[in-house]
Amino acid sequence: ESRSREYEKQIREELGVEAIVIRSTPGLPAQDLRQTIGYFAAPVVSGWIDSAKVVAIAGGRTMQSLVQYMKPALRTDNVCLIQAMGNIDSSPGPYDAVELGRRLANQWRGTFLTLNTPALLPDADMCSRLLKLEQICNVLTRLAQADLALVGIGTLDNSVFLERRTLTIHDVQPLRAVGAVGEILGRFYNAEGI
Repeated sequence: ESRSREYEKQIREELGVEAIVIRSTPGLPAQDLRQTIGYFAAPVVSGWIDSAKVVAIAGGRTMQSLVQYMKPALRTDNVCLIQAMGNIDSSPGPYDAVELGRRLANQWRGTFLTLNTPALLPDADMCSRLLKLEQICNVLTRLAQADLALVGIGTLDNSVFLERRTLTIHDVQPLRAVGAVGEILGRFYNAEGI
């Protein structure tokens, strides 16, 4: 049994969320683990999309594996998928939100809205100016209406930001020094989730 139903039940009872918990074997390459997660989670997540109206979607390598196995049921209404985080760099890769969102929107015969901003900005002033643009405001307003969010969890050591050289090891050192252990949607958090 690849799934740990006992842990899934415990998470559902204690936290009130649905979880797919995959058993891992020592030494399993990260890519194989991502594929396993995608395979087992895809039917459940596909059902979530079938019942959603607005879906926020992030990018990531595990998200790519998930999307690869997802198949929609026939729906009569349109789902709207929205890019939940800005772009990592100027050339979208196969696991970026813009690519995954387009693919899901096509599969579900829905619409897709892009968040045309960089994921990381150089300063608060630039961020403030971008947030005042009508195009960005409209997407963020729709994003706030999402009834489902598909996001991955990144680590500091195995980060797409490092892989794509948006951040360097020198950028990660100060994050680690203040206690950062990972990121979700480009927001770094500590071991307490703050």
